[in-house]
Amino acid sequence: PAAFAGLPDALPEENVVLVPCRHCGRSFREEAHARHMKICVKVFQKQRKVFDVTSHRMPVEALEKLKPQKGRGGQRSGAAATAAAAAVAAPAGPVKTRWRIQSAAFRAAMKESKMITKLQAAGKPLSELPRAKPTAPELDDRLQCQHCGRRFGQQQWERHVPHCASSKARAKAPPARSKQPPRTQKRM
Repeated sequence: PAAFAGLPDALPEENVVLVPCRHCGRSFREEAHARHMKICVKVFQKQRKVFDVTSHRMPVEALEKLKPQKGRGGQRSGAAATAAAAAVAAPAGPVKTRWRIQSAAFRAAMKESKMITKLQAAGKPLSELPRAKPTAPELDDRLQCQHCGRRFGQQQWERHVPHCASSKARAKAPPARSKQPPRTQKRM
């Protein structure tokens, strides 16, 4: 066809000599072989660095524990190293991260809120509610006033402490006496 007149034939001609690559064994035309040699040595014959997934997944502290330890027999390898790494990497119990603890506390607060809403809808007094659990100390990021012992957020604490210090430092007035004399006689 006339449309394919400028393109080379897709089928190789019978008199084309193919030269095998001494690195990978594939065969090429002489023009392509020169180009391939540069690429083959550069790309295919180099040892690629082994990608270590654990180094990208684990924190630095855990990686330091997993580094091979030298003993009497040299470095550990094979199944022994894998078993040792698994023993070090696997904690004894479930790890509780801060966000998990916060999430659980938030869910508990939501449940308590639903109980309050149900009691109010039923018209029952809030005194029937069970006592609320205090916030776990590791989750409580509030600051405690050294004068009164109350807890505040950072900005509120900064406003409160000077006021509380001055009010605690003031002398307290003696209790007021009533104008009526104390009763000494009993009524009958």
